[in-house]
Amino acid sequence: MILKRSPLQCFYMLPTASRHLLWLLLIIVSVIITRVCIIVWFSALTPGGLAGVLAGHDGVDYLAYADAVSRFDLASIPDSARRVNPGWPFLIGTIRIALPFVPVWVIAWVLMTASFAGALLLYDKMLTRLNFDASARLRAVFAFGFAYPTLLYFQSFALVDSILLLLIIACMCAWQSKRFVLSAVLLSCATCVRLPVFLLGIAQLAADFYFHRSMGTKREQIRRVVLLGLALVLPGLLLLLCKSVWGSSTIGLYSPKIGLPLSGLDGISEVSTIRALYILLAVSFFVVSAIIYVRRFVSSQRTPFNLFASIYTVFFILFHLSLKRLLYEGSMIPLFNYQDRYYVALLPFCLLPWLRFLSWRVLMVLTGVSIVLTCYWGKNYFHTLLALTN
Repeated sequence: MILKRSPLQCFYMLPTASRHLLWLLLIIVSVIITRVCIIVWFSALTPGGLAGVLAGHDGVDYLAYADAVSRFDLASIPDSARRVNPGWPFLIGTIRIALPFVPVWVIAWVLMTASFAGALLLYDKMLTRLNFDASARLRAVFAFGFAYPTLLYFQSFALVDSILLLLIIACMCAWQSKRFVLSAVLLSCATCVRLPVFLLGIAQLAADFYFHRSMGTKREQIRRVVLLGLALVLPGLLLLLCKSVWGSSTIGLYSPKIGLPLSGLDGISEVSTIRALYILLAVSFFVVSAIIYVRRFVSSQRTPFNLFASIYTVFFILFHLSLKRLLYEGSMIPLFNYQDRYYVALLPFCLLPWLRFLSWRVLMVLTGVSIVLTCYWGKNYFHTLLALTN
């Protein structure tokens, strides 16, 4: 007699590791499908269709930059696009050179999707090395993919978030496995995408020095410092290339003005009350997470990761809260309205102190809120854009 088993029974007969991998893949597929559905829905709100959606916000500047790179014509990059960090558009443009028949927005969308899927897979690997159990890892990956509305919304456009998160988490995995050369290469690529992420390498080096992690000899210490310095070579060369063509680097075009801590909150009166409350809540989440890491380290949990996370989160937040104004289209603008976006680079680390509160029920509520806010923001953005063009 042949016993027939249901798919669910067969699933639970699998080894634990295989079941975890299947759950992980299901989450990743759900994340991708959700993002595709959001972009397709946004495309119905703009005459430009899918291409118009990917060009939303600063996406138009990244795509114009990438198109010029693919034509080996940096001088033709629009003035508004020259202020963006070169790593992301150079990657898109390089692929476009190999695939000239594929539109730049399609390349960007594929890269964004593949990058974030890879980031979620590596995030699970990073958490495994931090000794999180399987249930906590799945909840963390799910929260990473769905729980932060800002990330969910801005991944609808050809922006840097997905590739940046992939590089950050890959750099962390290399660091955890003591593959320091690979870690330096990935740090260099991440710095090309967003310059302040170089703080990641400084925090890693500081943690290794403090705990004498692979720092047994003077030669090894010098080697690590040199590797960190070499991580600046590629972003430095790209900035010099841009300066040689335009006469000014990305940093010069931004003309950042640094003030005292909390200067980054300047401009709060220029946004709506609801938007201001959301940004303050988002900033508070990251600030409290950083404080938790510091308290953990100074109390009893003195681990390399806690020291790394304390240094990276605290200094990253302090820098951006002190960043008062930037030059944009001829005007110095306040940066309060961008504060929730700046800290996406901290999200993989700042989620972890809250995992014990993130039950599946809470995650479902947060996911619903993220999707509703994403759709609301997108609808308002494209309706406003349509009104301005008519």
